[in-house]
Amino acid sequence: MSRTAELPSLWSTAAALASGTAPALGLAWAGTGLDGDGDSRPQACPGDVLASPFAEEPLPDQVRLELPW
Repeated sequence: MSRTAELPSLWSTAAALASGTAPALGLAWAGTGLDGDGDSRPQACPGDVLASPFAEEPLPDQVRLELPW
């Protein structure tokens, strides 16, 4: 009996790995809500001025911040 007859083929190993990995990733994706709809944080657009909801007093000055991307 040859040694290769005892080992599973590369394709059967890859198929078994893929058939186990795909459902696990699908369940993890469904369970954690990676679809992006669950983010309730405020989103800023260019030119928006956002007030801090946690500030005790309003800021005395305004600052223009430009990000270089």
